[in-house]
This record gives sequence, C-alpha cells and structure tokens, in this order.
Amino acid sequence: MALALLCACTAIIDSRKQKHELTTAYKTGNIQKAHQMISEECEDHKDTGDSIMWSLELGLVKFDFGDYKNSLKAFELAEEKINAHDERATLNARGSGAETGSAVTNPTAIPYKGLYYDRVLLNVYKALAYMAMGDADAAKVELRRMRDVQKRIERQFSDEIYRERKITEAANRKNNAQTRKLSRRRRSNNVNFNMILKNNVVKKAYRDSGRKSEKAYGNFMNPFSTYMSAIAYLMENNYNEACVDFRNLYRMNKDNPLTQRDFVTCARKIGTKIPQELEKIPSWNYPLNKNIVFVIFANGHVPALKQMKIQLALPYVGYTGIAFPQYEHFKHYFKNISLAAGDKSYKTVQVADMSPIVAQEYHKRLPTMITRLAISYLVKETASLVAVQAAKQHGAGAEMLAYGATGFYKYLFNTADTRCWETLPGEYQMAHFPIPENRKIKLEVPTAISKKEININLKKDSKIVIVYIRGIDKQIISLSTFEFN
Repeated sequence: MALALLCACTAIIDSRKQKHELTTAYKTGNIQKAHQMISEECEDHKDTGDSIMWSLELGLVKFDFGDYKNSLKAFELAEEKINAHDERATLNARGSGAETGSAVTNPTAIPYKGLYYDRVLLNVYKALAYMAMGDADAAKVELRRMRDVQKRIERQFSDEIYRERKITEAANRKNNAQTRKLSRRRRSNNVNFNMILKNNVVKKAYRDSGRKSEKAYGNFMNPFSTYMSAIAYLMENNYNEACVDFRNLYRMNKDNPLTQRDFVTCARKIGTKIPQELEKIPSWNYPLNKNIVFVIFANGHVPALKQMKIQLALPYVGYTGIAFPQYEHFKHYFKNISLAAGDKSYKTVQVADMSPIVAQEYHKRLPTMITRLAISYLVKETASLVAVQAAKQHGAGAEMLAYGATGFYKYLFNTADTRCWETLPGEYQMAHFPIPENRKIKLEVPTAISKKEININLKKDSKIVIVYIRGIDKQIISLSTFEFN
C-alpha cells in the first residue's frame, strides 16, 4: 500500500496510455488543445521522475505552436535535468533508492533520463528555436553542442550497459541467497535471459528491431542533425566544415541524390577529392551559403513505445509475468512536399527516417530491459514466497489470501516503461533552391480531396531562409520561416 502511494502513476498505468488524449489531439492536428493539455501536464509533473519527458513534449508542441521563447525554456529545463543525471555519481542515496524502487515495482520508478536520440534532437530544436527568434549565433552554439553530444553518447551508452549488468549480478546473488534460505533449495534461481528471449513475443520484438536497425545510419547517428550542422557552417561561409558534414551524410546514405550533390558541390568548391562513383554528379548551379532557401519538412510521427505483456500463472509461485515496451511504427500520409519558386518546381527528399534510428537504440537496449525485468521478477517472487510461507502458519485460508494478494500485487505493478518523446516527427525531408527574384514561394499540399496551396512571401533583404514545415495526419499543422541577412 505504501509503495503504491509513493510510486508515480506510471508505475501502474504506462506512459503511452497516460498521454493518449494529448497525443491524439496533436496527431489529428488540434495543436491548440494539445498545447493546453501538455502545458498542464508539464506543470503537474515538474517535480517528478517524468519531468524530462514532459519538458521535451512541451518544448516541441510550443515550437509547433509558435511560442519559441517558452519552447526554448522547456528544452533548457530538459537539458539541465539530463546533465544533472549524467553528472550524478553512479551510486548515491537517491540513485540507490531509485534502483530499489524499480526492483520492487518496475523500471518506471527510475527517473527518465531521455533516450539518446532525444539528446541529439534536443539541441537541434533549441537551435531551430533560436533561429525562429532571429538569433543565428545562439543557434550555431546549440549545433556545436549537438556535435559534442553526438560524440559522447556512444561511450555513455556502453557505460550504462556495464552498470546495469553489475546491478543485475548483485540482484541475482541477493535473491539466490534469500530464496535458498526460505525454500531450502540448492538450485540457482537466476533468470536465464536467453530463455526469456526465446519467448515468441520477445523474440519477435528483438528480431523486428534488428531488421529495422540494419537500415540505421551508424551508431546513434541522425542525418537530420548532421544536415543542420552543415547549414550552420554554410551560414558562417565555412565550406570546409560543411563539406565534412556532407561527406558524412553521403556515407550514411550513399543513394540520396540531395546529399550526393551537396557533397560534390562543397568538395569542388574547396578543391578536395571526390569519390570516383560521384565524379559524374553535377554541382548545384548556385551557392549554398547565400541567396538560398532551405526547406525542412518534418513529416508524420515518430515510432512510439507500447506495452506488451507476457502473463504466466504458475501453481507454485502464483501469478508471475513481465511487461516490456515495444515500438509501434506508423505510416506517413505525406510522401513529400512540392514547392514552386520562380519558374521552377522542387520536391523535398527524405534525409532522415526515425524508424531505424529508434529501432537501433531499442535493439541495443532490449537485453538491458530484460535485465531490469529480471531484477523485478526475482524481487517480486522472493516477496511472494516470504508472504506465502508466513501465511501458512495461520492456516489454509490465510495461505490462499496471501497467494491472491501477492498475485494481485505482481499483476498491478507489471507495467512497462513506455516513456518516450512522442511528438517528434517520423522523418525529416529537405530541399533547397535559390531565392526567387519575386521573393515568393508556393507550397502544394495534397489533401483528401485536392491540393491546397500555401504562399510564402520573403523579405527583401534575406540572404539565407529556412522554412520549417510540420505535417502530420493529412494536414500541415505549422509553417515557420526564419530569415537571415
């Protein structure tokens, strides 16, 4: 009873269900309702272990809503708390308490620290928020921070896996000692992780994520963040560093026609060697660092974690089972966006697909998730055994009651950790072209019945323009233009 009162609501109801009404409003284009709801939720969760997740959601919805100043504040709060988690010692009073809580209830007792793809995109969206407010220098600082995050996270992930394995080993030793003493059995009570992965549901999740992650762009790499880095260098007239980013983009996806020409154009500009297979690729016939429009189309919605449950009823131990998170992937309504500028037309091209990005991290995390579940499994079974044996001393009725109570307890807290940043786009598409002489851009947006046209009028003195378009579920929910002299 005490644990139920002390643990967060997500210890019983998973995050995906809690956010269902909010995300439904957002994904159906009701940005006003989503903005109101998420502002209230973020305030309610500001002092909880879920505050980072809610701050990320709030920052992006406010960005789409056009409230860039408060979007930035929400992202800064999330970043501050992420950094605090990273700097905190591995073993301290608060951390130990969280680990204990996760063992007795479930992994949602541990504060959400953000997934690694969250951390990369956090700084990218901070940069975009600064761009929206006209502060190009601050945007460049954020993109430099993003590059640093990109370099660190692979090592951080390895360290995290190592710590989790040590925690699991300690938990297995402790539970073995307790269960042997209670049941007078000599055999090990360790959970066999390979046996768990043989379960058809878990096996399918692991196999599917493995297949999707094969299309990833490298360890925790996101091509959209790299493309934004290249734009920042071009804004500084630094073709050399932009060329490095475009070369990396080419390596991530060698068949992408946009980044092929970007790389070739920059390489020829600075006189560096071009791969033989790209020698026939033409350069762009306009400069990439001035009198140019960059279009970002943030399309669809990112895969979201949902709860999967495996329930087992065993005669000796009563109810036992595990719940684990699995990604649900979504289809995108828009194939691309058509644009007209002057007498020419253009189409956006996919640069980054979030599905393989999230699948890669999930696939690498799944053994660690099973580790967390093993800790929870062992502690709950030990607690159940203690309760049942104590109840035996008071008769058959008390024993049956203990079986029922411990089974209900294990069922109640068998909740998967489905916390994630659900308002992110499912893919990022890009296009660029010279600023037209008449300073007018026309977007053609397909609808269920026909095509809708959106007109953009640019300022007279703009030299670099960034157009950010957010499309989701058959409609454009926001369009922003950031112009720089």
